[in-house]
Amino acid sequence: MDPKYPKYPPTKSALFPHSRSNNNNRRVRRRVGDVQSYGMLCRIPDQLTHMNRMYTVSELDCISNLRMDRNSFAHLCVMMRELGGLVDHRYVGVEEQVSMFLSLLAHHKKNRILKFNYIRSGQTISKFVHIVLKAVLKLHSLFLVTPKPVPAGSTNPRWKWFKSWTGSQLSEITTTM
Repeated sequence: MDPKYPKYPPTKSALFPHSRSNNNNRRVRRRVGDVQSYGMLCRIPDQLTHMNRMYTVSELDCISNLRMDRNSFAHLCVMMRELGGLVDHRYVGVEEQVSMFLSLLAHHKKNRILKFNYIRSGQTISKFVHIVLKAVLKLHSLFLVTPKPVPAGSTNPRWKWFKSWTGSQLSEITTTM
């Protein structure tokens, strides 16, 4: 026998050290318990704590976040629910829908910012902002008041600056704005 060649043929792992059949080089599979799942049920507690922080912690927090006190916010939600036709959806209540809408209007927040703050998708934010906007438009007769023209002989000191102006000049200003 020649000493260069072994008595037994080489194994497959000796010939191909990087092959899959080598038991030492097999990838370790992750167990299902090791992977962190990210579903709707994981996000609900965070969403509830955000809403609680927004309007149930203190009066000042509610005013700074929603631009109205807690009592006014509760009345607005009741009006939107009863007269505007808003309903609780599967994961988003009327209070959260209205607070999304108020945050967008009061702070001029973008959809991306609301998405991050409310831990929702951008589509969900957009959907509920539009739903609340439709409810507000249904209630426009309650929320919006038609202005009354100022009489020519008004003694109110706020209007004395406009006495020399004609009606056409005032209409030009309002059309350019």
